[in-house]
Amino acid sequence: MMEIERVVDELRRGGTPVSRRRVLRMAALGSLGIAGAGILAACGGGSESPTTAPSGGSSGSGSSGSGAGSTPSAEGTPGSGGGEAKKGGVWRMAITANPTAYPITAPGALTDILVNKTIYNCLVQYRLEGDAIEVVPDLAESWEAASDLSEYTFKLKSGVTWHDGQPLTAEDVKFTMDAVLDPNVNASGRGVVSSIDSTEVVDDQTVKFVLKYPFASLPIMLGYNKPIVPKHLLEGQDLNEPAEFLRKPIGTGPFKFQEFVQGSHLAVEANPDYFEGAPLLDGIIFKIIPDGNARVAQVRSGEIDFTVIEPAQIDALSGVDNVEIRYVPQVNYYFFAINHSSPKMQDVRVRQALVYAINRQAIVDQVLKGHGKVATGPINPLLGPYYNPDVPTYDYDPERAAALLEEAGWTKGSDGILTNAQGEKLTIRFNGPKGYPAMEQVITYAQQEYQKLGIQVTLEIVDWPVHLDMYHNLEYDLLMEWWITPPDADLYDHYHSESSSNWWAYKNPEIDDLIVKARSEPDEQRRIELYHELQRKLAEDVPVVYLYYPEEIQAMSTRTKDLPAMGYRDALTWMEKVWVE
Repeated sequence: MMEIERVVDELRRGGTPVSRRRVLRMAALGSLGIAGAGILAACGGGSESPTTAPSGGSSGSGSSGSGAGSTPSAEGTPGSGGGEAKKGGVWRMAITANPTAYPITAPGALTDILVNKTIYNCLVQYRLEGDAIEVVPDLAESWEAASDLSEYTFKLKSGVTWHDGQPLTAEDVKFTMDAVLDPNVNASGRGVVSSIDSTEVVDDQTVKFVLKYPFASLPIMLGYNKPIVPKHLLEGQDLNEPAEFLRKPIGTGPFKFQEFVQGSHLAVEANPDYFEGAPLLDGIIFKIIPDGNARVAQVRSGEIDFTVIEPAQIDALSGVDNVEIRYVPQVNYYFFAINHSSPKMQDVRVRQALVYAINRQAIVDQVLKGHGKVATGPINPLLGPYYNPDVPTYDYDPERAAALLEEAGWTKGSDGILTNAQGEKLTIRFNGPKGYPAMEQVITYAQQEYQKLGIQVTLEIVDWPVHLDMYHNLEYDLLMEWWITPPDADLYDHYHSESSSNWWAYKNPEIDDLIVKARSEPDEQRRIELYHELQRKLAEDVPVVYLYYPEEIQAMSTRTKDLPAMGYRDALTWMEKVWVE
């Protein structure tokens, strides 16, 4: 019996191999009262019985010119190889809820992305090279752009097969992109590839994308959660809920779907026929662990090999001999989404007051323990020259916030609540996800600051699936969320009024125009200038309350080797190279 089969059998029977030493460690840990939960987004819930796979609603070989066989650099980082790589073993990772192993309609939560990165492949992928992230081939062997960036032609690698043995062809790529762009399909992340007007099959190994307008960053976007799916298995099925496919998802990735038990785990096993060579691991277990205390306990005891933790959990794992903690820069930001369909949020002075009213530097210092920076906009400083520091920053100034609210027509009534000339009170429904202590701390703090100004705030801290539904259906006034972006400055997905991921109903024709101009500008210096202007305009208009750019804090077993020191949503692209001692 392979190691993956043994571990899956243990999980199926409700047990996990635990040594006497681990039992003692777990008993000791029980008295620590660890607080906090890992920042791992997920969705779903369900029974404990086995079921089907979860469902859910420039020329050259890349921008770096790197070859198809390149591997990620991990030299000098925790988790890098400490000897000769070994085959065998099962790697276990914590996720917070039931994942969706069907990438067309997966909500795009991190749990979905993590699982899908092991089963499927994109045309390109991201590789860490020194301090830079580069775009390198995945299913594509090479690509070239038309001189005006209006067309891209991708050549596929030969010899790639699906897990059922059928060959990958350009027809699969066309089928996938057509499905993602089909308005009748509830596809996630449609805005990422919204520049594509049509996909053409040139021959079995070549596909051409004809764009609506020039777009310099299309190759980057194709590596951002856009896996290719098999036409021969999905054609003719309901692409919103392909029942047959969901029973056993089929990809081209380094691991094959093995089983899914709702509320327990999803298991994948090594694909011996993987086109880049068989993985070193026998398999991976994605253990569904909603509770942050349990995740910390299990990485400490050795029951799992990897989880992401919050700053408050660092002390509980520091000095533990079988755990390494590493701090990884991440291209993301946290924010309060503002529902722009709410009449009370229409006045920019109200939105600006919401920023002035909170001390974001104190949040970074006290909640994040210094592991982050105050955010000034949606483009992370890690994007170098594209980041514009010269924008309105709205430093903490509650007096200025109060003055802006008064200018907007809100004055305190006899009950201390801000009221307008029509007698309407300034009330806010403030939503956040349950089980994320750092986020709950931030939301509770903001509620207190807003109430000092006379804003009546109702907190709604709800389970993740409910939170996600309320977010997507605009059932909030303010809502705390975060966004992990591609390594590119493109802002279409969340800020263009026609994007399917504009979940705060933000509409600004000037911003729409700037987004399209910037993403279609072929000259890099001019593109940088446009993104600087775009950041200034967004800062002035306050579409959301920008909070902070955090570091990702990873807790990993010391037996884990050659996991790249990248944000984990990208590091898992390279799981065929990872091994365990």
